[in-house]
Amino acid sequence: MPNEQRLVAISTPLKDSDLILRQATFSETLGQPFVIEADLISADESLPFNKILGQNVTIRYETDQESRYFNGLVTGFKQNENLQRNGYYTATIRPWLWLLTLSQSCRIFQQKSYPDIIKAVFDEMGFADYQDKLRGQYPAQEYVVQFNETDFNFVARILQQEGIYYYFEHTNGKHTLILTDDSVTLNDVGEVSYFELDDSQRNIGVEGISQWRNHRHLRTGGISLSSYDFAKPNKNLDAATKDPQLDAVAPYQKYTYNGKYIERDVGEHYSKVSMERENADYEKKVLAGNYRQLSAGSRFKLTGHGRDDQNSQYLLTDYHCTLLGDDMLREQEKEDLQMLSFSAEAISAKLNFRPPQQQHKPQMRGPQTGTVVGKTGEEIWTDKYGRIKV
Repeated sequence: MPNEQRLVAISTPLKDSDLILRQATFSETLGQPFVIEADLISADESLPFNKILGQNVTIRYETDQESRYFNGLVTGFKQNENLQRNGYYTATIRPWLWLLTLSQSCRIFQQKSYPDIIKAVFDEMGFADYQDKLRGQYPAQEYVVQFNETDFNFVARILQQEGIYYYFEHTNGKHTLILTDDSVTLNDVGEVSYFELDDSQRNIGVEGISQWRNHRHLRTGGISLSSYDFAKPNKNLDAATKDPQLDAVAPYQKYTYNGKYIERDVGEHYSKVSMERENADYEKKVLAGNYRQLSAGSRFKLTGHGRDDQNSQYLLTDYHCTLLGDDMLREQEKEDLQMLSFSAEAISAKLNFRPPQQQHKPQMRGPQTGTVVGKTGEEIWTDKYGRIKV
């Protein structure tokens, strides 16, 4: 069967008949690069790896209403033992953002906001498939240093520090990174039904959410920060944020000497972001089903649950799906087998999601050399505090 007649197929730079999708797993989390593992078969047992590695590929999934696409770059390709006298391969597919892990630098950005710095890194690498849906205000920074770290680590730690996250929109032949800091900008897929999976319903094509569990984790109830302005040593720069719900369960506080800000409202911003990060991790919904239009970053309203307090608006933060190819589906010979099945995690849509701080600044050990810059014609040029600029 040619790929264009299949419900599930993959398009690659190779000939249409060279690779047939057997199954694929797709995993994504808000604020992290997605990864796809695609099992592929081919009549050719010696496919040229150089024609597929690093190339743009798209998985197409036909539904009753429309086509859904999963697009990315092949970052890994391996050959497995032959399957039914066919070549059997596995492709690892990731977004263009992942390529930033292959580039490392040392540099200083001056008088740029954090979003502008991130866009400058993207543009320098030649990546233009991104959109800015940020709603917050991000002032220009005097200077920001990247030191012996990959471009990905640099970008990721800035995003996490500021409470900015991203998700991806997939179309045929392309995926676009969306930067956001407010869940109201995310895609709302409308109502999604909950149904109890029983023998009478397995074979009638019910689509929705079939598993729904509540999880809670202890999280700190308060965040407290402080800083210091050497030019105004008596200035109060303490900033604190407390969540009443979390504080009632765990009346503890995380204190950090930040030392990076000289305006109190900046400290209040960081304490608020940190508190929202704790809150987003306090209560999660763990779900599974076969609804075909969900992804990380989807907003939806659950309906049909036996507990009325669960029928509410949610935001999907983690999404993992398995997609079975046409041949794989026929081989299984199970009437209740779904072409697409997923598991996921969600939080209340009332919460403002913030990504966890997973990337950190590298340490700069000892004195460093640098090129001093200043006004033209001035042999020595300092600011009013006697500092030079490098």
